[in-house]
Amino acid sequence: MLTYYESKLRILGDKIRLEIIREMYQHEELSVSALQGKLQISQSKLSYHLKQLFDAGFIHRLERGTWSYYQVNDEEIKRIISPSVYEEIIKRQ
Repeated sequence: MLTYYESKLRILGDKIRLEIIREMYQHEELSVSALQGKLQISQSKLSYHLKQLFDAGFIHRLERGTWSYYQVNDEEIKRIISPSVYEEIIKRQ
């Protein structure tokens, strides 16, 4: 059980992944290209971080034609960290 939480917290412990979550929260859903433009990181680096977040259950992927859009899975994040900590993460500028 501890390994489960260690893995989840490790995913949330990355600055870029926290920035991705914050951007998604502020815009409800974003495409990879929109996220890439906002974060100014390479597509391969962004894809790596999105996969980590997706595999951990912290984001949802919605496919529309050839485009993928991502949304934050608030419930899963709040299961791992307190709602007040989550609020601090998404409000930080």
